[in-house]
Parts: sequence; C-alpha cells; structure tokens
Amino acid sequence: MRRAFSAVVALVALSLAVPAAAGWGKARQLVVRGQVTDERGTGVEGTAVRVIATRRVVKFLTVESRPAEKELGSTISGPNGFYELSVPKVRDYDFYFLRFFDGEQFDSVRFATPPDIEITQQIKKRRPVIQDIHLPRAAGWDAVTRLVDLYGAESTRGKIVRQLGVPERTERDTAAGHPEREIWWYDRAGVAYVIEDGEVLERKLFQPPKESLPLVRR
Repeated sequence: MRRAFSAVVALVALSLAVPAAAGWGKARQLVVRGQVTDERGTGVEGTAVRVIATRRVVKFLTVESRPAEKELGSTISGPNGFYELSVPKVRDYDFYFLRFFDGEQFDSVRFATPPDIEITQQIKKRRPVIQDIHLPRAAGWDAVTRLVDLYGAESTRGKIVRQLGVPERTERDTAAGHPEREIWWYDRAGVAYVIEDGEVLERKLFQPPKESLPLVRR
C-alpha cells in the first residue's frame, strides 16, 4: 500500500514538472526586424529604431493614448539600413508602435520625422514583426546640398550646414570694420556662429524656444 501511494505521488509530481519544464524552453522575446531606406530605396545606416508601448488613460471624460508610455527596446540600423531587435512578450499595454526617431541618432537635416507605425496586433498576437520604412526627405534638404556644394563638404561652413541645416537668419557684422564677418543664427538649436574668412571666431549658446512634444500618431 505504501509503495502504491509513493508511486502515485511521484506520478503527480512528474506531471506537474513537465509543463513547467516545457515552459522554460519557450521563447520569451519577439523579434522585430526590417530595413530603413531613403526615398531612392538606399539603405540608411545609423537610424534609431524603438518599440514604444502606450496605455489609454481617461482624463476629463476624454481618452488619450500618449501618457503612460514605455520603450520596450531599441537598436540602430546597421549597414544597408537593416535592423533587428528583440522585445519581451508583454500584452499589458493598449497600443504598440515602431518609432524611427530619437533626438540623438536621427539625421533631421536630411530627413523629416517619420510617423510612428502601429504594430499592436502583431505584438498582442505574439507574432514576429517585419517592417520596412522609407524615411521622408526633409523640406530643406535641397537647399542644404546646394550650400554644401558651394562651400565644400570639408569646409567650416559646409560642416555647419550639414549638421544643422540652412541658418534661420544671417547677419553681416560691419560695425568693427570686418565686411567678411557673418553671424549665422540657429534659433531652434540655441546656437549662433560668428564666422570670418571661412573660420568660426565664436560659438554663442542661448536658450532655444520650447517646443511641445510630438504626439504618437496612429
């Protein structure tokens, strides 16, 4: 009788252990991959790729999706624009998006900020996400390329234009008897360059105007 009871206990323990052991082998991550290209279909290296989760919140009888936002994972596009990252299999949020933008990695001089791409269904159904994107060209890119060609890509002016774009306003400082001295103002970036004979004499920093954060696009 004691042997039979021990056998039953062992069998029950084994049946409970098998599902748990099987669960250990299941993938707990979802793969997100694709390619980032420009308007010509050429791969773009160095673009941030982020998976963003958001929750609905009720505020004054209206429904908003932007608050309670969390980044589940991020990476940078590699050679030829290909990217791949893994994110946890969670279904705790209402919406999920792919965002191809951040303040440090994105080339805002060449490209306009792309809209978020919703991947809610793939995430909630725990399916791999395969998503390519063509980055839209910035409105002032043609003017940037003209100035870079005019000054030279390796010149001081050319490097400033490639980094910050066409200056929002320029001034000639002739009061001190320097007809070739210019001031290039970049108000949104909070910086101004005093340039004479193609070289930067002074870099002035100031507080840029505040801008509201972009809303998540659906």
